[in-house]
Amino acid sequence: MIDSRGTILLLEPDLFFVVKVREPLQAAGYTVELIKTRSPLPDATALRIRATATPAVVCLVVRFGLPAVDWEAVIRAAHAADIAVLAYGSHVDLAGQQRARDAGATRILANSKFTADVVGQVRQTMARHPSIAREIEDEQ
Repeated sequence: MIDSRGTILLLEPDLFFVVKVREPLQAAGYTVELIKTRSPLPDATALRIRATATPAVVCLVVRFGLPAVDWEAVIRAAHAADIAVLAYGSHVDLAGQQRARDAGATRILANSKFTADVVGQVRQTMARHPSIAREIEDEQ
């Protein structure tokens, strides 16, 4: 088994998308944890603790525009905990894209662009996140 490169939290209720996202990330060495929408959603304090755990939460991947789920609160919590956030959803949901941006998402992608290269898109999101980008610069 590959050592974990970190934990990716995934907020996605559609099992089809869960598999499409989880499998390539696990193959690339990440641990993927599904945030259950029927459980209490994580807040900033919980995410700050998880960001320093082993393996640390390195990115939140969230579908924007989910009905009956406070996905914006999860993005805000991850942003407050200094965790990179990749938000994805329908390319025609411009209001959802703006709400994800306003909540603090690091990157916002259409479903098709995200699922075409899940691992690459997550890595690009982490590289664009200010604290992670600083860590990459410090290592060079």
